[in-house]
Amino acid sequence: MLNVKELSVLYGIAYGLEVKEIAHILGVSRGTIQAWLKNACIKLGCGNRTYAVVKAIKLELLDLGMITYRKTINSSLDSNYRELIRA
Repeated sequence: MLNVKELSVLYGIAYGLEVKEIAHILGVSRGTIQAWLKNACIKLGCGNRTYAVVKAIKLELLDLGMITYRKTINSSLDSNYRELIRA
């Protein structure tokens, strides 16, 4: 259903990252991240990113146990997200 790139973006959104942060971590442009997010929303039949994350969790496409909400930016954020999307 969703490809690895689209799932990676949804994990980033669920993790609390902004599009520009996900783009930086994955080494692609913001436009690329927005395109992957749009494709994920279309495939899931969702009108926004929040609903797409919720639906992906309900469909067990995202592992809720791997998602932790971030309240502040810290130096380990990039490495934590990289580990999350590689799992």
